[in-house]
Amino acid sequence: MTSLRTLLIAALAMSGCSREKAQVSFEFSTNGNPHLGPEEFSVEFSDGVGSRVLTGPELFTVDDRRVFETRRSGTLRIHFEARVGQVTASEGDLELPLRSDWRWGVTFFPDSADPTRYCFGCMGYKGFALDSAYRVSPADSFYSIWSGNSIRNPVVY
Repeated sequence: MTSLRTLLIAALAMSGCSREKAQVSFEFSTNGNPHLGPEEFSVEFSDGVGSRVLTGPELFTVDDRRVFETRRSGTLRIHFEARVGQVTASEGDLELPLRSDWRWGVTFFPDSADPTRYCFGCMGYKGFALDSAYRVSPADSFYSIWSGNSIRNPVVY
């Protein structure tokens, strides 16, 4: 009887875990840069099982955030490219650890200062070269910042 009870408790616990989600969302901002627009920005992301490329009308801006389901473990690989016509203005790669009950938010934008200065709750950032022809300031780079939060019990900032 004890082993049946233990088995039942374990089965219930595992069924609860299997419903836990893992997600990612993306944002893009021109941050006032007149050379860069969402229509020529693309992101490819893969969780090790499937991959997806988002461009043009599927693009996400600060006002239109889409959320995508991912695996609950492994690595999320992200590649972005910012183009101006046929020229690649900036591109780069990121990797984030996947885990259950977790939503990553990844934002891409050009800037010339510390990208975390307005970001409360950011967990990291990475800067990428921005072609000098598309800089507003000589110090401009293209940045990605990321933050994460529990899906079931989010921290509200």
